[in-house]
Amino acid sequence: MVLTLPEYESLRHRLYHFVCNREHVRQLKFHFRDDINSQRSFESISSLPKLLKILEKRDVITYDQQENFEYILNIVLPNSSIGNNNNNNGFEGIGNRSNVPRMGQVLPQVYVDPVDRIHELIRSDMGHKWKELARALTIGEGKIDSLEDRYRGNIAEMVNEVLQWHKDNCGAHFELWRSRLQEALERARRRDLSLEINRILTFSTQLRSS
Repeated sequence: MVLTLPEYESLRHRLYHFVCNREHVRQLKFHFRDDINSQRSFESISSLPKLLKILEKRDVITYDQQENFEYILNIVLPNSSIGNNNNNNGFEGIGNRSNVPRMGQVLPQVYVDPVDRIHELIRSDMGHKWKELARALTIGEGKIDSLEDRYRGNIAEMVNEVLQWHKDNCGAHFELWRSRLQEALERARRRDLSLEINRILTFSTQLRSS
C-alpha cells in the first residue's frame, strides 16, 4: 500500500515520538547497518528518533522511498495502516500481551512479553559462556567466529543474534523452542537461567488465567 503524503507525515510523526523498546532499536539498526555506513554513527544509535534522523539524512527513508519506511513500521507499529503483518511466529498464547511503552515514559522498559523477558534475561546474564550456549544450539564454529568479528566482543549483541536464530529456527513450535533453549542452557552450565525460564513462564500463565 502506498501512503499519501499526509498519511506518511502522520506516521512519521508517530515514529519520532514513539518510545521504542531496545530490542526493536537493536533489530532495526543492524538491519540498516550497511545504509548507515559509519561505525561511529552506528554506535551512537540508542533510540528510534536517532536512527530515523540518520536514515533520513542518508535518504534511506523518504516519502518517495516507502519500502524501508514500511519495514520500520512493521517492526515498531505492526497495527499501522501498512505495518500489519499479523505474524506472531506461531507462539500462540505467548507474547500476545501488549508491551507498548507509554508516551514520555521515563523509567527503563519492563518487558511484559515472557519471550522478550527470557531473551533479555539471557542477553544480560549469559556472559562468557555464550559460545557454549551457541554450540549447544547447534551453531557451528564458523558462525561463532563470524559473530565475534561482527560484534567485536559485544556479548549482549552476540547472544541476541543466537537467541533470534534459535527462535526463528523453531518456527511455530513454542515447546520445541523452550525445551531446546533450556537444554542448551543446562549444557552451558547455566542451570540457574533455565530455572528462571520456568519461573517466568509460570508467572505468565498465572497472569493470563487471572
